[in-house]
Amino acid sequence: MFVALFTNEPKQWSPKIHRSSFETEVDIEVDDFSGYLLGDKWLYSLDNFAAHSPVRSESFQAFVTSGDPIPRIAVKKTQNSIIIARDYLGFHPLYFAENSSAVVFSSRKSVLWRLGFEPERVKASQILEIRSPGRIFKKKRGYSPPILRDITKNESMEETIYATLKKTISSSISKLKPKKIALAYSGGIDSSLIALATSEVFDGKLFLITVGTPSSHDRKAARESVRNLNIEAEHVEINLNVGNVEKDVNEVVRKIESPSPLQLEIAVPFFYMRKKAEEIGVDLVLAGQGADELFLGYHKFVRAESDRERLKLEQRMLRNMARRNLERDYKVFYPFPVVLPFLSKKMIATAAKIPLSEKITTVRKKPLRDTLQFLGYPTLSQEKKKAVQYGTNAKTILVNIAKKRNMKGITQLANEEFNICFGESVEACY
Repeated sequence: MFVALFTNEPKQWSPKIHRSSFETEVDIEVDDFSGYLLGDKWLYSLDNFAAHSPVRSESFQAFVTSGDPIPRIAVKKTQNSIIIARDYLGFHPLYFAENSSAVVFSSRKSVLWRLGFEPERVKASQILEIRSPGRIFKKKRGYSPPILRDITKNESMEETIYATLKKTISSSISKLKPKKIALAYSGGIDSSLIALATSEVFDGKLFLITVGTPSSHDRKAARESVRNLNIEAEHVEINLNVGNVEKDVNEVVRKIESPSPLQLEIAVPFFYMRKKAEEIGVDLVLAGQGADELFLGYHKFVRAESDRERLKLEQRMLRNMARRNLERDYKVFYPFPVVLPFLSKKMIATAAKIPLSEKITTVRKKPLRDTLQFLGYPTLSQEKKKAVQYGTNAKTILVNIAKKRNMKGITQLANEEFNICFGESVEACY
């Protein structure tokens, strides 16, 4: 967790933001800086910021334009200011708040709540320059997803998609140097493509982790798909039931910092993946988020009345990925870095070159299905995918928990758990 406080009154704030109050953060990138930051005007949850943060050789601007889907933020010291930037899609959460005496940044909203602030989100690829409390200069977002180019189908489309996946995963592995990798595996086309690509570029131990009730769609599909993949990987199944989810639901809500029932439904399976990842000692988690946005896998794309409307919808969904998905995933899986290969800049650009006529057909995500066919996996290419809350039966379990507690539904369950954590006493969940 990243916490930074800039203040003209350090004695007032230092007891509230002492390093012992927070977890250690390891995924912050610092350029041209070592030691303490701006003397007594900058206080961190980590007393010696540089001691816990890898100093990279790449420039600050190179970070901002970097195309690797790795959760990071960047901090740069200049002579008169501090500049903080968020990555191009917002994989790493970053919030801030200010008053007349202080500016606070954190990767968790609850830290700002505890300090008496209302968080404001730093937008994906946005750069903020802080010169003093009350003097924050917001620079426009530095990245916009490319718009589809009207071209004919590339005959090597399938080969390009797979090569891009491999390159993205290989690049992330070379930077993060994991010995064990866990892949969120549903048995669908997205996670199967990532499994195949990872097996070709990674020499360490690969775990395919599937969550769900024993009779869930995802666990049945994953077992069959693993047999068809025939790669060197260990398949791990995690059982969901009312007992364990009811016991852990408060912790899940605390992690995601949201009363949204949909966010809770999606976070529950990921929460148990993270627990298993910790148990088996993995260094990196891979997941297939982004494929539905890039290759128009959602039913709303089919319902759209025109290609123009579909393009606008795709752009809007990509711009909102941080708020809708990425922040939740980072918080649930923390402290493990989560890499989403379908959301590298290279893959986004590759998908933008594929005509809509190839994406919107009688089958969803046809380019990805064609890629599996191209690789020699015709059976896998026919797999049907359900949204994670349905494929794992997480939604059904949460409905049953709400009924057990005589609640009206998941909305009431999520709101009551959120109020326990962050209502009158934010300290309740710490």
